[in-house]
Amino acid sequence: MQGATQTEDGVPAGGSVLWRHVVAATARRRGGLAAPPGASPARGAQARSPERAVAGAIGRAADRVHRLPLFFDRIEWSQAALAELGELLPEGALVSLIEGPGDSLGVVALCPELLAAGTEMQTAGRVSSRPAPPRRPTRTDGSICTDFINATLAELGAEPGFPPGRDRLRGYRYASHLDDLRTLDLLLEEGAFHLLTVGLRAGEAGQRSGRLVIAWPSDPAQPGCDGGDPPAQGDCTDAPSLAEAIHSAPIELLGVLCRRRISLRELAALSPGDVITLPPDVLGAATLETAIGQVLFRGKLGEMAGRHALRLLPAPDAPPESPRATAGPPAGPLPDGLPLSDLDTPDPFRPVSLDIAVTPGSTQPPAESA
Repeated sequence: MQGATQTEDGVPAGGSVLWRHVVAATARRRGGLAAPPGASPARGAQARSPERAVAGAIGRAADRVHRLPLFFDRIEWSQAALAELGELLPEGALVSLIEGPGDSLGVVALCPELLAAGTEMQTAGRVSSRPAPPRRPTRTDGSICTDFINATLAELGAEPGFPPGRDRLRGYRYASHLDDLRTLDLLLEEGAFHLLTVGLRAGEAGQRSGRLVIAWPSDPAQPGCDGGDPPAQGDCTDAPSLAEAIHSAPIELLGVLCRRRISLRELAALSPGDVITLPPDVLGAATLETAIGQVLFRGKLGEMAGRHALRLLPAPDAPPESPRATAGPPAGPLPDGLPLSDLDTPDPFRPVSLDIAVTPGSTQPPAESA
């Protein structure tokens, strides 16, 4: 018979109904924490410790998704900065990005032993005692564990037994697989992170000892009118304005890694297979520009979900001018034949520049200040 998933104090987190009644009755006779049959669910939830609530949530998720028995040894709450987050995750773990309200991002890490236990339950229906083979987790592993991660996050988010601050895990779901831990500082926001570390044993006899780590921002961005908590009255309007309609128009943007000047002789000597050297800090000096060369943002080049990504950095006091922008308008007709003579004229869709003076009623283009 399949063993029941238990918490660290002997109360089952999954398994058959009969087994839960047996353990609950035993706990009542010993003066345990199990609620009596006539007690309300709210009183039972208040009596549970946060560690017991975590064990129950993860155990229910493992039982529902994989029918995987879990035995919990240690549950720890802590906080960590982004710079030390990668060192606190299990070695060789399957690391997945999770996304929550307000586009806040966190990570879930499953150690190789726990990953092997989940894979064996799906393929063979049981957990073996063989050590997990040393290998690098793949995107296929991430896809296999997606349901378990989502179920665990949903159970933890719906758990009412967490103290204030730790209940911000509500609303998180699996986002993508993370291939390289070195990209954590590019993908996650700076700040403190809640860290939930769970030491457990998987299998009917606890054959595999593993570790599960969940990290999410301590103070995530507050969601706006697009989801999360309802905004205050008057913050959002139902009727879109003309400015909102214009803001939804498509625009072409270019991501530029760097620019390097070479002579015509060097250009003529280039052939397939040649290597063009780039500056050493080029990954942190990429720019996002318009089609005419106006620099909008600087960023750091990285990778997310198997694709190249650009993490935007705060705008400097004086953004650098793109060589394309300083070289003047491009030769030939502009797209749609639109002139650029009114680029410096303020309009409702662009902030008014302090270097431009406009006289009411004037029909002449404003003169640039010295």
